[in-house]
Amino acid sequence: KDKQIKREGYMELVVQRLPTSKYGIILRCSCILHNIINDRTTVRFYSTRLHSAEYVRCYNILNVKIDSDQETVRQAFLKLVKRFHPDSGSAEADGQKFQEIERAYRKLQQKFHAERWSDRWNHDAGEYGLYYKEKKAPETPIAEHDIKHTAPQHRQYLTYDGFGAGTPAQRHKQYQKLRASTAVENVYSHRISRLQQGETLNEEQALVVKDKQRAKNIKTRYGMDRLVEDLIQESMAKGEFDNLSGKGKPLSTRQDHHNPYVDLVTHKINQVMIDNGFMPEWISLQKEIRSDCERLREGLEKVRAELSNPPLPQLEAERWAAAVNDVKDDVQALNAKIGKFNLVVPLLPNQMLLFNLDQEANKILNSPPKKFEESKPKSIKIKQEDQDNFINMLISVFNK
Repeated sequence: KDKQIKREGYMELVVQRLPTSKYGIILRCSCILHNIINDRTTVRFYSTRLHSAEYVRCYNILNVKIDSDQETVRQAFLKLVKRFHPDSGSAEADGQKFQEIERAYRKLQQKFHAERWSDRWNHDAGEYGLYYKEKKAPETPIAEHDIKHTAPQHRQYLTYDGFGAGTPAQRHKQYQKLRASTAVENVYSHRISRLQQGETLNEEQALVVKDKQRAKNIKTRYGMDRLVEDLIQESMAKGEFDNLSGKGKPLSTRQDHHNPYVDLVTHKINQVMIDNGFMPEWISLQKEIRSDCERLREGLEKVRAELSNPPLPQLEAERWAAAVNDVKDDVQALNAKIGKFNLVVPLLPNQMLLFNLDQEANKILNSPPKKFEESKPKSIKIKQEDQDNFINMLISVFNK
């Protein structure tokens, strides 16, 4: 271009300052090109805009460049609001600073609005910006029919969010199942998120949280205990416990506590049956089985007490074998009771094993013999009591 200017002529630059307006200082630059060859002078006008000091200050407050567009200004304003808003909870919150930022943002918004609708500087600006032209689709003529449009009559799928198929009742059931499954998924996702939040804490933070929870629980519990104790002591001092019906009487041995898993009618029926001496069949069978087991063991132990230490001689071995054979029938009856007890007992841990005669006999035979006191006949006891009474009577006579 320099060569062209030198060949054709020379160019003169003229700068004019227009009156200052609310949009800043306006400069009009005129580029005057003198064409020496054709004796023609071409004048080209260029307009630019210098921002006033007030707009420059607003841009500086928002920490953006002077020629930033509206979106950049808006994003900068949002970032500053998060930092300086009084309700943001941040350490930099400042009411005066936030008001200053808001005033600067409002002033720049007014500036952008005025530039958007100003025909003086840009005649091609549309509703959406200075250099944005709204792209409108070509208008298509609306076809008007001779008859009016009728809505479809099958509206069953407009209910229940359009889910399911079949009759309305079937679709209702399907929709309820969908809601239940969605609720379960939401619960699982909530639990997983809670666990993930707990895992993000390190060990020290987790210990601090647990300590705070434990301290709160202890404080609440002991505070409630102290409050109850103070109320009891205050009532005792007032004498409110002196007129109680059970004062001075022993505590009732009757178990009046109610099982929360049993309804009240069943609880009352059980209480009446217990008071009348009735007990379930499995309890009576349990007592009979225990007494029979003790009786069988005691009989074998008495026979063992009369024998020597193993290995037994032939005669004692035959006697022991005969004693074991004598109780086989009793053991069979006992095992029958145990089988019946295992069928009627309500709890599985209360079931019993069958009585193993061989195992019990070997255990008693290998254990040291027990000593049993020989019971004397009643007639001998009566004679001894008579003799003692006679001797005491004689001693009393001689003492007189």
